[in-house]
Amino acid sequence: MHLEWENQWDKDEETIEKLIAETEPDYIPHNVIGIQNINSEERIQALNSLVVTKNKAQLSNVLMIYRFYDRDLEVRE
Repeated sequence: MHLEWENQWDKDEETIEKLIAETEPDYIPHNVIGIQNINSEERIQALNSLVVTKNKAQLSNVLMIYRFYDRDLEVRE
């Protein structure tokens, strides 16, 4: 299993690049998990497309977890 976690939303594509890549010579992880903060809900579709494209050669089982904080939904008193 390979895990990548990134808190900086501006490194989202870089995180996916690291997630879906050989981690050691001649080792391709079959199960990968990515945890990524994102800056908007709209970014999820673009990142998922990148995951699918990058994973076509690797054929790993991929679990992506996106974290998005919507300030508009924040409860105000």
